[in-house]
Amino acid sequence: MGSGLSLVWWRTHPRLVAVLGGSLWFAAAVFSTDAWIPEAALAIMAGLAAAAALAWSGRAAWLAALGLGVYLYLFWLVLPPTSPVAVVMFSVPGFLAGTVLRLRGEAVDQLARRGRELEEERELFAQIALRHERYQ
Repeated sequence: MGSGLSLVWWRTHPRLVAVLGGSLWFAAAVFSTDAWIPEAALAIMAGLAAAAALAWSGRAAWLAALGLGVYLYLFWLVLPPTSPVAVVMFSVPGFLAGTVLRLRGEAVDQLARRGRELEEERELFAQIALRHERYQ
């Protein structure tokens, strides 16, 4: 339950959500007395994977992906004998969706920055043209 509640802060603190939520999820799996995992918990896993992808960029994103792979492997080892398909199916798409959202946000930021630069250049050229007209 705590793992799911941590998703409330996925936009403002994605790193904290990824680490804290993942740790709580793993602890629940380790200390679970039965093999049943509710469907809502698998949705939480997808959300945590997406938060992990959103949290880091650049080379750190590759390390986050590697860390998620190790986490999923350990998680699968802790679970009773089961197919790893469910673990992968509810985490990898979430991670990919989070990566797409992060890359989209980075592209928007780059476009906004470039738009500001172009506006500054336009103003500078306008000032230069005005000065050139005054001195001729």
